[in-house]
Amino acid sequence: MERVSEAFGLLAFFIALLFFLAEAPAAVYSWQYIASTDPSLYIIIPFPTDPFTVSLVVALCVALLLLFLLSNFMPGRMKVRSFDGPAQSSFYSVFAAFVLLQLVVSVIIRFDDPSLGYSPIDGFITPAQVFYDASTTLVETLLLQAVPVTVIMVVYALARREKVSEALLNPRLSFWGAIALSSIAALVPAYFSYPGVYSALLGFITFLILDYIYLRYGMIRSFAVNFTITAINTFDIFIERSPVFAFLSSFFILLWAFIGLFALFSLASRGHARAQVKEEKASEARMAERPRAAQGNPVEMAWVRSSCPQCGSFEYHVDQEMNLVCVSCGNVVDGSEMVVPNVDQFFIERQRRP
Repeated sequence: MERVSEAFGLLAFFIALLFFLAEAPAAVYSWQYIASTDPSLYIIIPFPTDPFTVSLVVALCVALLLLFLLSNFMPGRMKVRSFDGPAQSSFYSVFAAFVLLQLVVSVIIRFDDPSLGYSPIDGFITPAQVFYDASTTLVETLLLQAVPVTVIMVVYALARREKVSEALLNPRLSFWGAIALSSIAALVPAYFSYPGVYSALLGFITFLILDYIYLRYGMIRSFAVNFTITAINTFDIFIERSPVFAFLSSFFILLWAFIGLFALFSLASRGHARAQVKEEKASEARMAERPRAAQGNPVEMAWVRSSCPQCGSFEYHVDQEMNLVCVSCGNVVDGSEMVVPNVDQFFIERQRRP
């Protein structure tokens, strides 16, 4: 499933990248048109719009996107999460699951409150829309994601007495740990970027997944996901005049979301399997440790040799009251006499016998 998810993710990324590169020069030439619009429509903190600023936004986006491509060829462990090869093992499955989430959110908006799905930017010329997508994605990643995530990870590292640099560059969090910290970080963009409780809730869900990708797979991969989805939406508006291309694009998104549904089940099953393996290893460690801890007790009390003190037999069982009962002579060792070491040793000796 990861291979299929990767194929769809990379195809969508290259479509978004090529569309952006094709329209970027026109966006620079359209700086006066962009300057005449209200910057609050697409960014929180307005900045001067001139040829240099537009070119800088385009250059930063291209640099981050090229770094994302580079991250796909990093096979080994790296100190920076965005380039850590093993960390990418399930990235495209999460990417596909995010597409599924975005599709569900768009359907909810369309049927519940269509006004939330409309933006004045949709009526602007295509180069201006491309610039808006690039600048919005940059601001969201570098300000609304990087700042709260950095603050949270610094506090998290200090609380656990870990190195702050390692927590920032390559955080190693469990699934639920990443979800918990992402939930806190997602409150910031939900509060500042989305007016109204309903839209803020939908924004919170979106940034919850983006922040989760940020923590588990790195900032650059989170930026690439956000950029790809945003650019694909603008690309759909660009090709909607062609029924054939519009149909193919819609079919591609639906199929990608369908793969995301299977990816969710695959991720859940793998997570359950890893939890089982972890519990089995912990149980084996406890089983190996308890008999060693019991060796300091008297043999006649702990029965650590796992042989019956009456007949020396190794054949016995545990009754309903957790007493050890010898199969040969029926001798019973009371459950209150070092029960845990007796029972642990019983199972260990039985496993060792052929």
